[in-house]
Amino acid sequence: MNKKIAAVLQTAVIFILLLAGCKQADGGVDTVTPRTPTAAPTLNPTPTLTPTPYSPDPTQAYYINIPPQTELVANNRVDAFAQGHAFIAAFQDALADEIFTPEELLLICQLAANAEASLYNTGDHQIFTYARQIDQLAKYAVFDDLEAAGSGIVTLQRTLPGRPQP
Repeated sequence: MNKKIAAVLQTAVIFILLLAGCKQADGGVDTVTPRTPTAAPTLNPTPTLTPTPYSPDPTQAYYINIPPQTELVANNRVDAFAQGHAFIAAFQDALADEIFTPEELLLICQLAANAEASLYNTGDHQIFTYARQIDQLAKYAVFDDLEAAGSGIVTLQRTLPGRPQP
């Protein structure tokens, strides 16, 4: 099952990179070639579209698609909630200075991937909402949306069941 997830994630990363104008050569993405703009039709010119804040560039796509560490994926609610709280703590620490460094993004996205996988792995559909919230918060961090990140983390902290006691 984990190999399937890894294969899907790898395919998604390659697809996103190809959409961003990258070429795949020799089985890996190693060169970046910008797209050549095409001439707009003279009868029906289309407006120039700017990327939305949530259109990932290759670096953002890397962070978004970090796979979970399979050895850390929990299979029970207590451990899954503990991972959720670890994500909240790391996210709040990174958000405190209102700058997400590459190291903080890597940590946040890795903890998010682990917590999401653990929450989904419990099989309890009632807690899948928390996994989706964690995923969205990680994306807010990657896209540097501080306002949404700040309000989202407060909401998750209020709704995620209490930190389990050891």
